[in-house]
Amino acid sequence: MTFIPKTNPHLMDTGTIILILVALFVVFMIVKGVRIVQQSEAMVIERFGKYRTTLTAGFNIIIPVFDKPREIISRLTRDLPDGNKYIQFLKKERIDLRESVFDFPKQNVITKDNVMTEINALLYFQVMDPVKAMYEIENLPMAIEKLTQTTLRNVIGEMDLDECLTSRDTINGKLRAILDEASHKWGVKVNRVELQDINPPRDIREAMEKQMRAERDKRAQIIDAEGSKRAAVLQAEGIQQAQITTPEGQKQGQILEAEGDAQSRIRRAQGEAEAIPPCHRGDQGHQCRSSQLPDRHEVPGDLGSHDQRQGQQGGVHALRGHGHPQQRRRYQGHARRKQGAEVDRAHVHDSGSPTCRNAARVRCALLP
Repeated sequence: MTFIPKTNPHLMDTGTIILILVALFVVFMIVKGVRIVQQSEAMVIERFGKYRTTLTAGFNIIIPVFDKPREIISRLTRDLPDGNKYIQFLKKERIDLRESVFDFPKQNVITKDNVMTEINALLYFQVMDPVKAMYEIENLPMAIEKLTQTTLRNVIGEMDLDECLTSRDTINGKLRAILDEASHKWGVKVNRVELQDINPPRDIREAMEKQMRAERDKRAQIIDAEGSKRAAVLQAEGIQQAQITTPEGQKQGQILEAEGDAQSRIRRAQGEAEAIPPCHRGDQGHQCRSSQLPDRHEVPGDLGSHDQRQGQQGGVHALRGHGHPQQRRRYQGHARRKQGAEVDRAHVHDSGSPTCRNAARVRCALLP
């Protein structure tokens, strides 16, 4: 017969409980000790309330009991259905290292010329040092918002309303420089500040619209007057140019007409000269003398029948001084006319001008 020892059920329950507790502790250590940080995020770890390390992106292990993440206050903005914005501040263990945007509500700002204006600003910033952002400032989003509002009042208070409306880049540059310098100790870098909206009062807007309309009417009248002036100047210049060009054209026409008349006369004279028979030309005087003038031994036709019957011998005797006195006078006049015609032909031959040729033609016509 075999003896089987009996086990105590109380001992079984205690061991199981211990094992279960150990397993739970291991699971707790794994859950709390393993930290997976996302990209562009950081986590500040404290041990017994003192800064120990900063967890970066990736797989990290901490001691759950001794190490604890430090929470940071973040700002959350939500748009309500009625158009308003709901701002909520939350505590988070992780610090976002990406560039964040804060849309601040509208605030009333007084300009240099005492005009109340509503301005809505946007702020773009980025956390560069998580340790400074955690320990140098209690509520980082609230601090940035209040600093932006006060700086905006100071900058706008130094400028007129017209300058504020036309110099947004200048305002943005001043705000960015002041906020970046003030938030540097918080581990925050302000990248830029943008003025989203500037709303002057209603009466100021109406006055600005009237001023703008008057300015546009003034520019329109100036442009119209300049156009009329330019048109009048161009018209006067055209009339002046026409008055100068018309006499010049008439002058040129008269000159051309005179030149044409001169050329016509020259051509006409040349044609008439070419149409003169050889016996009337100065360079053919010998032909004229031989063809039309009677030979000195020839008896003229108007001497009468008695002289014709005398023949050549009688004419010679008459030229020598013999014979009847009337007959002698006829032959002497005939000789004088013949000598004058020869002189005129010689002059025409030397000069060659149409006038001399015409004179020679007259002389030849006078010859019997």
